[in-house]
Amino acid sequence: MLFGLLLLRPFWSEEVPGSGLFRVVALADVSGSMRTQDEKGGPRRIDSLKEAFDEKKNETWLSTVRDAYERVEVMGFDVEMEAFRPSSWERPSEGRKTAFGDALREALATHSPEDPLGAVVAFTDGRNNHGARILDVAREYVSEGIPV
Repeated sequence: MLFGLLLLRPFWSEEVPGSGLFRVVALADVSGSMRTQDEKGGPRRIDSLKEAFDEKKNETWLSTVRDAYERVEVMGFDVEMEAFRPSSWERPSEGRKTAFGDALREALATHSPEDPLGAVVAFTDGRNNHGARILDVAREYVSEGIPV
């Protein structure tokens, strides 16, 4: 029987989508709650986020993902979402609310067959005190098959 199987010349094939075929969107929470220090004398939440997004260092989350995937977009959000830039680090001092559900929905709205969204990675404290409910938007991601 084994000999019969070998005559069929079986092979194993695994397809991995090319990194340039889709976009990865990183959502960085820059709302007022990111000024919080979770431990006395510890870093503020936004300072921990700065470490993950430091492009000058080789071992940060952002540099690692950019090495693996060609198309990584970084967006900052509070009650609005916009492309992340150096001035985004100052936005938590404005004390704005967190519209995490709205940011997720806005990222999903950019998904199309011509410009597919492969994944969204959110860096947030999880607060959502403005806009769409997170679970409602999560259902939309599930229906599109896009991981968050």
